[in-house]
Amino acid sequence: MSPLEAAKVLYRAGSVKEARGLLENVWSDVALRSALNEFDIFCALIEMWGHENRAGAGVFLDSVISGEGDLQHFWERRNMAEQSTLLEWHGQFAFAAGENCAAFESLTRAASLGRDTPQLWRIVGIIHVRNQELELGLRYLRRGLEIHRQTELAILSGRENALGSFTGVHPLGFDLRPEELLTVLLEATRVAKGQKNLKAVRELVIEMIHQEPGDERLMKIRLLLERAIVQDALTPLERVAIRGSHERQARLEAPQSTAPQRIESPRGFSALFRQ
Repeated sequence: MSPLEAAKVLYRAGSVKEARGLLENVWSDVALRSALNEFDIFCALIEMWGHENRAGAGVFLDSVISGEGDLQHFWERRNMAEQSTLLEWHGQFAFAAGENCAAFESLTRAASLGRDTPQLWRIVGIIHVRNQELELGLRYLRRGLEIHRQTELAILSGRENALGSFTGVHPLGFDLRPEELLTVLLEATRVAKGQKNLKAVRELVIEMIHQEPGDERLMKIRLLLERAIVQDALTPLERVAIRGSHERQARLEAPQSTAPQRIESPRGFSALFRQ
């Protein structure tokens, strides 16, 4: 077993200090770390540091990428794939710190070097959405979901050099679970509603349903979206006429019917569509 694999086993077994000490000893021996792939050792150390001090890890990555300090030559020795990995990692740390401009710069540089991961496009998409650039944001969010689904199906390797692959847990808490995706979707839907462009969000919801076909919340959100899109397409007179028709129908059916079904959607969506 290599020192890197041994450190991974130790870390995941709860022996954090032992894992860190093992890799720090390897790193201090220049010849040994080069023979064992110094890039993998560096990534493991950064990831562990990120769990303990995300701000410090992010600042250190920034100095490495900028060619400052003792690791200037380390950066120069990196190939394009390795540089793109560290650029993406820095982008994630910057985004977690609320530094959207720095995050966007690092992530787009990573993409220009060939980095193509779900988290990269998720964050780039969110930044575009927050800048009111809805179409671009949704395009990148869909790209992130597509890559994630292909990774889950083992069509793409995708997991190599992913932040969290050494410790088993993302140090920034980022993942692509339905709960996180719903938060992103709500943010995009707010922007789309303000721009009167809910149709643009529908494709993102469909992509999310493909990824999580058993999630009833997504189906309910899609139904709310479809209803809102139809309502937006009506003229004021048509809305009044339809509302009156529904009210008359409800009065006619009242003696035989039970209470009308209410669509329960995730927190935030019902209130958004009532606005």
